[in-house]
Amino acid sequence: TAPHRTAPHRTAPHQMFKAGDYENAMRMFEKSMSLPGSGRDFNRARSGGGGTSAVGGAPNPGGGLFEQVFASKEEVQCAKYNMACCQTAMGNTQRGLELLEEVLDSGFTDFDTIRKDSTLSKLGAAQLDQLIEKYKPEGLFGFLGGSSKPAKAAESSKPMELPKITFKGLPNPFAKQDS
Repeated sequence: TAPHRTAPHRTAPHQMFKAGDYENAMRMFEKSMSLPGSGRDFNRARSGGGGTSAVGGAPNPGGGLFEQVFASKEEVQCAKYNMACCQTAMGNTQRGLELLEEVLDSGFTDFDTIRKDSTLSKLGAAQLDQLIEKYKPEGLFGFLGGSSKPAKAAESSKPMELPKITFKGLPNPFAKQDS
């Protein structure tokens, strides 16, 4: 299972998992996604009784901010990763793969952790590699946080050209000057 925080609702399911109580661990990991975590957002009250709003609304001289606390993206990823481990340990490999794909789809990129996880290894190296390859970034744009492999990149044999951008009325400082 993935690393966890020290809060009781985050450590108890790991203890259950280690003890082989996968069903209860699964329920607790699932529940942890709806509990307050490190995710924070602030809304302000609109003047005129319009409720709360993250943006917009009339000026609010007398209103206040309302803090919302929720499980962060990383905490949800961790919970779903651990749920995938629970499902796999219970023999539900298809559901384990589905949950793992949800984790990868949400932006999880620690592929080495997935490959080295002794519980997820029960899914089979070929299936894990196939799933990881679907989400593994490729080339410079993947390294910089771009999307995974472009669908048509392999089909084209021509090198990709960058669009030419010009600004009317502004001189191009990089244009060759006639001397």
